[in-house]
Amino acid sequence: EYMERVMKDNIALTAKSLDIDIADAGVTASKVFNDPTLAISYTNNEDWSKGLGQGIEVELGKTFTFGVRRERMDIADSERKQSIALLEEYMRNFRADATIAYLEHLRAKMLLTEATEIHSDLCEVAANDSLRYLRGDIAKSDWLESRMAQGVAKNAMLAAEGELRNSAIKLGYYMGDLNNAAQLC
Repeated sequence: EYMERVMKDNIALTAKSLDIDIADAGVTASKVFNDPTLAISYTNNEDWSKGLGQGIEVELGKTFTFGVRRERMDIADSERKQSIALLEEYMRNFRADATIAYLEHLRAKMLLTEATEIHSDLCEVAANDSLRYLRGDIAKSDWLESRMAQGVAKNAMLAAEGELRNSAIKLGYYMGDLNNAAQLC
């Protein structure tokens, strides 16, 4: 589902695929013959009595460039093939990057789950050590050590949560929808 959304909704990928349409248009345009030209001119010296000084000139012209049309077609076709190859390479790299981003997101989820469990366990330990300290069963240093470990675990949990949010934003970029990236967390 993720890769389908990546391949369908990403704007950069859509823009790259338009290069193929532009290259196809270039191939079509290169096949067109140049148009002939037609020129007509009329002259008159306004001496109607003698019937002299009037003239009509008609010119039909066409430019011939031997081999140039074929070269234009070959160049346009090679540019089209190059655009297709570049798009395929871009898509391959894009899929690989999107897959890596997805795997990083899964890793970040697992790290957050683990960090949350560790923090929860250390909260219980700190609460128990607090009671044990009040009863006098452990020294103050042991009680402070368990509270410090709880704080370190909370920082690790918050860092893992930040990493998960960052990876969700990265997934949103690949899916072409940054607004719903928070839902991926």
